[in-house]
Amino acid sequence: MGKDHPQITQRLKSWHAVAERQVTALTTGDFDELSKLIDQSVAIQTDLEAELEMIHPRTLDKESISLLRSIHTIQTALVKEMQKGCSLLSDKIETLRRNTLSLKGYRQKSPAISPRFLNKHT
Repeated sequence: MGKDHPQITQRLKSWHAVAERQVTALTTGDFDELSKLIDQSVAIQTDLEAELEMIHPRTLDKESISLLRSIHTIQTALVKEMQKGCSLLSDKIETLRRNTLSLKGYRQKSPAISPRFLNKHT
């Protein structure tokens, strides 16, 4: 495939490079960059899918297969890290929700009555 289909090999290499940059963006916490890279990855995948439909799967060369395996490994790790991050975020949101509900329980029912700080008895 690499010799017969150089565009497919080139797209796989660019997809692999984008996947590696996605890992870097995720580890640094740059979610804007990660979003852009995901869009690039989807565009490459769409073009690649259209090209791969025209060829027989057995015509893939070893370089292309190793690139696909590497991309699969990288994307699996990305999904796991994103799921872990979503789980942590969900836990934090749940804690904040519980805290705000607890605070509402301590709130005074009638805000029209102000506390008497100048009262001689207090």
